[in-house]
Amino acid sequence: MKILKFKTNIKTKPGVATISNFIDRWDEVVNWEVETTSADSILTVRGNVRESKVLSAFRKAGLQIARVG
Repeated sequence: MKILKFKTNIKTKPGVATISNFIDRWDEVVNWEVETTSADSILTVRGNVRESKVLSAFRKAGLQIARVG
């Protein structure tokens, strides 16, 4: 299992709901969360999902994302 971390521009529950429409459908994701209270709104994804799939979903949703680490 991989752990991917991304800096995002998600600051609110509606923002989390927007991306959950994508991530919740992926069988290869075991768990994910967004730290909306942190300055960088870190998204952590655990599972066997490809980084490119996460990046693509954020772009489709009109959200900003950048890999951390």
